[in-house]
Amino acid sequence: MKKKKVLAAAVAIMAAASMSATDVYAAKAEKNDKITFSGSTKTEYVTEKEGSDTETKWKTEVKLNTLVKADDRTNVMIGINYENKDYEHDRTEGTEIEFENLWVETKLTDKLMGRLGSQSLDIGKGLTIDCDGVMGAKFSWDLDKNNAFQLFAGRDGGSDVETVAPDEDPTSEKLNYVNYTHSFDKGNVGTYYMRQNWNTVDKTKYKVGQQKYWGLYSEYEVAPNVTLGAEYVRNSFTSKHGYVAELEVGSAKKIGDWKHTLTYISAPQYLYPNEDYTNYDDQVNKKGYKGIGVASMVRLTKASTVTLEHFWGDTDLEAGKDTGLSFTEVKLAVKF
Repeated sequence: MKKKKVLAAAVAIMAAASMSATDVYAAKAEKNDKITFSGSTKTEYVTEKEGSDTETKWKTEVKLNTLVKADDRTNVMIGINYENKDYEHDRTEGTEIEFENLWVETKLTDKLMGRLGSQSLDIGKGLTIDCDGVMGAKFSWDLDKNNAFQLFAGRDGGSDVETVAPDEDPTSEKLNYVNYTHSFDKGNVGTYYMRQNWNTVDKTKYKVGQQKYWGLYSEYEVAPNVTLGAEYVRNSFTSKHGYVAELEVGSAKKIGDWKHTLTYISAPQYLYPNEDYTNYDDQVNKKGYKGIGVASMVRLTKASTVTLEHFWGDTDLEAGKDTGLSFTEVKLAVKF
């Protein structure tokens, strides 16, 4: 009953916000395209096998976004996210609803953009950070057509970002980074430095504190529809380092087209305190992970794709015996 009330309230707020924006900007929107609506849905079925234990997971996510062009230099984003997770063993069910994108963005100069509010963050392949709902300020500076610089300073506390060890009360902590990207004809290369404060009650059980990450990433089109990408990161707080390398073949842009991806991940235990920030959260966990994966994606319609993915690997513990860890996932994604 409580979940239904929360969902109803969130839908009502979103509907009211949409209607209010429509009432105010309706006439101008028809002429000047001041309001843009977009969204996506994602449904995943995952089977995870660790040693002799097998767990199945259902994950459903719906995103609804409203982008308002307030004037020639300013945009306002209202984005709500609904997520439901049903885990067979670890958790029976979990539902989260949040305004993961609620920000104001303004063009400060011809080359400098500032954004303030709750927002999505990602760098490189997403090995270190690819998450939503982080409150802060981000400045994006295009030095020229090939070089870009980003600075972010904020505090996390959204439902997508837990800043303490599991089963303990979450505490909002600082997250700052600088990111530089150089783009060229067939790819890009970049580097970043990220500093992140973590806190927990039991400091003897979890290696937490001010994590400092140095990272490098690159992507290059080695042939038409063949792309090689990689990211390397070192955590100087725990002296751990990890990397991911991906080879993509194909381009699922037209109906019936396929794209195939080969991935290798090495992320030892204590590289990250938990998996809430990485784009590879199904594989990378508190026990670490090292393995290889293959994925095939086909475009069913202009808006939808289906992906089948499987990973073979092992945990990567600092001490103790590693166990086999594999994943199989089927994902239906729709964008509108």
